[in-house]
Amino acid sequence: MPKINYRRQIGYLRGLCSGLSYEANSPESKLLLAIIDMLDAITGELDMVKADIDDLGDDLQDLSDEVSELESISDDIETLGDQLEFLGEFMEQLSEIAGEPLEDDNIVRPIVQRPIRLVTNDGEFLDDDDDDDDE
Repeated sequence: MPKINYRRQIGYLRGLCSGLSYEANSPESKLLLAIIDMLDAITGELDMVKADIDDLGDDLQDLSDEVSELESISDDIETLGDQLEFLGEFMEQLSEIAGEPLEDDNIVRPIVQRPIRLVTNDGEFLDDDDDDDDE
């Protein structure tokens, strides 16, 4: 369906109306001009509604993007919860075997994905290699 240019159509109607042989103040002329003016006003309103719909579409896309981001954060939180649960179970196992001699079948080995850095109460890293900075 081709897009209709309403502004052009209204201009065409105005031209047709002016080409008629009605007197300027005749009831017919006044009626036709009033109808064309009303069509022009409706076209203006239609243009504003179209702009509002476009804005709503943009807002909807922004909301969709934010929902996707929140879903991703929710997934991250769920993963962290699973990791905390595993860590809690690991700590329970360690506390159960703490009083017993550690034999190979009693040792639970966690999977370490990144190096662990120990921090003192002062907030300094114990494994910090910044000794070269003192020179």
